Amino acid sequence: MNTQVISSRFFVGMIIVSLVGAVFAFMPVNAQAAEMKQAMNPMCMQTAVDTREDAIAAAFSGFNDSIKTALSARKVALHAAWGLSDKAARSTSVKAAWKTWKDADKKAHDDLKKNRKAAWSTFKTTAKSTCHQTLPKEEGLDADTSGSVAL
Repeated sequence: MNTQVISSRFFVGMIIVSLVGAVFAFMPVNAQAAEMKQAMNPMCMQTAVDTREDAIAAAFSGFNDSIKTALSARKVALHAAWGLSDKAARSTSVKAAWKTWKDADKKAHDDLKKNRKAAWSTFKTTAKSTCHQTLPKEEGLDADTSGSVAL
């Protein structure tokens, strides 16, 4: 009977030692994985940031060009509308000029927002899949909106 208790305790002890050993055996792998995750490729991230910033600058440039074009068209349309002698035709032309402006302005803002989001999405994908880098909180789309056009 004494041998059964000793055998049972020995068996339970071996299981516990095996489990503890297994946990410690996998710890270096997890530590290595954490180190690999933290290892970054600065040149890859520099390229990703440059690409993102160039795309955002191009989006704003396109936005500015669209707004300038729409303002110029509005000026021409309103100038022509106010030159009409017929009150009903003038009113219709003025309303049409403002509607055209509002539509162009909305499209310019929508395009800017879409292009900025695409630039950020590409950046995040590149950072994660190509550069193997987890981005800090400061590298987010919210950081891009400070000091820019409210969208």
